[in-house]
Amino acid sequence: MRLALVVVAVAAVGCKGKPERRDPPSNAHVATSGKHEDIHLPKGDGSPPKKTTGPLSSDTIKKLRALTYPRFISENHGSDLSVVVVYRTDDRPKLKATVQITPCASKCVPLELDRWKGREDLKEFLPPELRAAPDTTFEVGATDLNGVPVIYTYQVGMVNKDGSLYFTDTYVLYYNDSNNEIRVVSTYADDRPLSRDAMLKMAPEEALGNVAKAFADVFTQAWAG
Repeated sequence: MRLALVVVAVAAVGCKGKPERRDPPSNAHVATSGKHEDIHLPKGDGSPPKKTTGPLSSDTIKKLRALTYPRFISENHGSDLSVVVVYRTDDRPKLKATVQITPCASKCVPLELDRWKGREDLKEFLPPELRAAPDTTFEVGATDLNGVPVIYTYQVGMVNKDGSLYFTDTYVLYYNDSNNEIRVVSTYADDRPLSRDAMLKMAPEEALGNVAKAFADVFTQAWAG
């Protein structure tokens, strides 16, 4: 199952009041986002992702779909057979993290950067209007999750076309253990930005990457049963 996510905006969003500031939960760590308030993220025990042995059981899927974390509003779009959970920050800046777990359809792509570069399917969240824009950035890279290799893509761009504003600021993290694969899409989801630079100050690549890693961490700790 593949989930198509909308990562562009075409109309202004009404301004929202700033929620009351609260102390972070004791089990949270922080993703700093420029000069804005810190985002307190879920945190695992620091160990590498647990190894699964085959398709996830229905009990494990139900457990994963029920995971909730302080400071995040969750929406469950999965089923008894799939995991698709959307988390949104309840404070500013507004960020969204979508966690999707699926069994490897045939064989998972090894987490080697050369095997991922040049794959056009990794641009599924980049609309045509932004692909054609001269200042759109799209990169594929390798990083690690608690010492284990993972692949990421990062894209950022903004363009006005035919009276509509299209924008994206999105980091996608990919990991698999040869049995199951997880994808975490971390994206800017706040009000219509005034400029590309303003959007990047609200949600720089580092902050989005930290959000993606945090959710990949806790889900790959919990998915082994």
